[in-house]
Amino acid sequence: MLRADVEAHEIVLRSKDRPKKAPKRGSKRKKSGPRRVVHVTVSAGIARRTEKASQPAEVVRAADKALYKAKEGGRNQVVEARAR
Repeated sequence: MLRADVEAHEIVLRSKDRPKKAPKRGSKRKKSGPRRVVHVTVSAGIARRTEKASQPAEVVRAADKALYKAKEGGRNQVVEARAR
């Protein structure tokens, strides 16, 4: 759900001609050119402790491998580490 929420969120970039100081409250802002919008995606690898991977470093290593599988699989996805 978090991954999909991030993907759906629009991020509006600030214009290059933005004034260095913020305008006083109540003053009208001049409209700049067209809005520049970007979208961000998230890839994640998740893992949990198992009998074979019981140490924190092993769990982190498994999550890291799952992250790279998510990126190799086309990005913008969550991959769970397989229990071994």
